[in-house]
Amino acid sequence: MKCGMKIFSVTQTFLSVLPSVQRADRNICPALLIFATLLFALPARAVQGVKLICAAPVFDFGTVNQTAVVTNVFVIKNAGDLSFALQSLQSSCSCTAVKIDRRMIGPGESASVTAVFTAAGRSGLQKRTIQLISADPAVPPFTLYVEGFVETTPVSD
Repeated sequence: MKCGMKIFSVTQTFLSVLPSVQRADRNICPALLIFATLLFALPARAVQGVKLICAAPVFDFGTVNQTAVVTNVFVIKNAGDLSFALQSLQSSCSCTAVKIDRRMIGPGESASVTAVFTAAGRSGLQKRTIQLISADPAVPPFTLYVEGFVETTPVSD
């Protein structure tokens, strides 16, 4: 069956379930059905602009003692259609050192952000943020999270 015949068949089926539609309205309905069919058949457009994504934006290091040094590598992908230019990479605390392997992430490309959390001098619940700040002020910061619990080591006599 050719495409035109399929549309005609679908149109006839559509009209047959609308017996209350007046004859004048039936001339408009096939045109609307064809328009709607073509509209939904168009391919989806790619995201316009920068769109950073991370499969695991939160790293939970669990429970550690104060001697622990915990490292995690976040993989960031640009799913947009414009390049992301990094202006700065910021950590919410000096206990978390961060570095990135590239400052420009093109469309479809990935970058690795390494975070190193040092538990010395910390205790209790820890929640740290890492922000990737774009050189383009129109692009909002992208935030990653490092969290976990630091146990205090008992002092022995």
